Amino acid sequence: MDDLLGEAQHLAKRPGVTAKLEVKYRDATPLDEELRLEAWVHEERERRTIIHGTCHTRDRLTVEATGLFIAVDFEAMHSRMRERWTPRPLPSPRFEETAVKITLDIQDAPFESSMTETRMGMLLPPWALELLKARINPTNFVPVVTQSKVYDPGAAASAGFLDEIVAEGEAIQKALEAAAGFAALPEKAYGANKLCTRTTGIEVMKADLGL
Repeated sequence: MDDLLGEAQHLAKRPGVTAKLEVKYRDATPLDEELRLEAWVHEERERRTIIHGTCHTRDRLTVEATGLFIAVDFEAMHSRMRERWTPRPLPSPRFEETAVKITLDIQDAPFESSMTETRMGMLLPPWALELLKARINPTNFVPVVTQSKVYDPGAAASAGFLDEIVAEGEAIQKALEAAAGFAALPEKAYGANKLCTRTTGIEVMKADLGL
């Protein structure tokens, strides 16, 4: 219901954050049955927006919800965060730890991956865009960043959100195997070449965060 009310807030062009959410379960909500979800703006007052929402089966009400949302200037918030950031010296590069691999056993699970900032009316700061450039495949970068496109597990792996999808119970073993493979590479060459591929992005992030 939070997602439903938040989407109504987005369509009302009043992006903000959830301050309070009240959900009343009026009846059991069945599985594998078509549901009707509705949400509407009940009241707008200064920065506050109150939104009501309901969930119906074909013939009965199962859930009612009321949400209080507070409008936020996300661009100003990012600026304040950068101003308050306390620079800390970066540690010297170390390359003993060489593997960070996102491996999930969710092939048949109903999970989705997305960057929701555009849908929520938020601006991605430069440092976050650099992280996405290093992670998301180029052909998927624009839909991910500008359209908040949603990906199922298989598509998420192709887009770059995930490295690999494995069978249930195999994630830890697969991650350990990947770590062992990285650890077998020549340390200095691997570290130097990896740093070269990320130098531009690191400089952008350092400048954006005031480091």
